[in-house]
Amino acid sequence: MFFVNPNYNINMEYIRSPHCECAQYSDIDSVSFEKRKSLKSYWQKGYIYTQGKTTECSCHKRFRLGSRYDILSLQFGLPSYQDLSQLKYMGPGDAYKKLKAVPAIVDKHPIRDLIVYCTGIEGNQKTTSAAKVIYDIVTSNKTVEYILFPDLINKMLSFEFDQTPYLTTDFLFIDDVFEGETVNFKNTYNAFYNLLLKRRKPTILISSWNQEMLFSDKGKQLPSFNPDMLNKIFNRINNKAHKSVIEFNDNVEKLRVMEQIGDEPVDLWSL
Repeated sequence: MFFVNPNYNINMEYIRSPHCECAQYSDIDSVSFEKRKSLKSYWQKGYIYTQGKTTECSCHKRFRLGSRYDILSLQFGLPSYQDLSQLKYMGPGDAYKKLKAVPAIVDKHPIRDLIVYCTGIEGNQKTTSAAKVIYDIVTSNKTVEYILFPDLINKMLSFEFDQTPYLTTDFLFIDDVFEGETVNFKNTYNAFYNLLLKRRKPTILISSWNQEMLFSDKGKQLPSFNPDMLNKIFNRINNKAHKSVIEFNDNVEKLRVMEQIGDEPVDLWSL
């Protein structure tokens, strides 16, 4: 379930949640010195101390991991946690549900070389949906790398480029794929394709270019056009066992994703 923590804001200090398991423990800093001596179990600054063991409570863990997401969102211009929690978004399609299911599918059925291809015209909330999923992944304590395709290409032009983080991260999101291209060095684009083919963990590509468009006359004009490499990538995406194309077809900007179940509308982003 996507967790919305009302106590977390990047501009606020951590606030203990009354709905956390830590609520049953006294805050050691708020009781008298006399009572402290009798407390065998207590809570202090996000941690529960009991029976000689220390465990981080859930509300502090969500705050700590949620902070990681907002740092990422500031760095790359993704919607902030606050934006995501207040988002209104509507459409009959199930693209977001499919994308959201990817981490759970990978956990249950380890697919070492999964490439998910999210495609659709601008305004269909591909990036915002990805941000929701990235938040889920980050707050589950897994690693995520997010980068724009043009930025990745520019990084690859440097002799000091280190591909290790992009090969080893649990999930790699590359946005605006095949867009904003400014160089014509085929070797650089081949390095991009080789990175995708070498990864043995899930990769999510986000692009307004679908497969048909990439192989059209217009696509053939792209600096990145390489039929052999593109075929290798799409052979993996269109794998018979798990076709992993997600098409965002609904222009759903500034609306809420709802689905009718019986007589009750359900907010898909709360599932």
